[in-house]
Amino acid sequence: MQSALIDLERTVDDRGRPQYLRPQLIVCNPEDRFTAKEILESEYKPGTANNEINALKDEGLSFTVSHYLSSNKQWHVFADQHDCNFVWDQKPRGGMEEDFDNETIKRKVVEGFAVGHGEVRGVWGTNP
Repeated sequence: MQSALIDLERTVDDRGRPQYLRPQLIVCNPEDRFTAKEILESEYKPGTANNEINALKDEGLSFTVSHYLSSNKQWHVFADQHDCNFVWDQKPRGGMEEDFDNETIKRKVVEGFAVGHGEVRGVWGTNP
């Protein structure tokens, strides 16, 4: 985690100038949910009997769980300036129809969206 934060903060632009990215969000798999909570919210360093402070507690990081990560060793850190996109084409809308004679109910939900990214700067991830 420390390497991820340092790498993001040392990111440079196309001209070699510092880009000043501030890590904000950790995206982890369901197996790492409790580890992320311990790392980000405990007062002392997790997994040690020493009374060392947890340096990550006051960094302003939050986490979310993604069920779509392909490996249980995969996690990512997103900075305040990233170019990952989620665009709605059509927000979810639904409908329902009852057929009294056949005693059936039909339900339907339609939605449309696109996901993608532009530049890779602002996202740090593991390669399991």
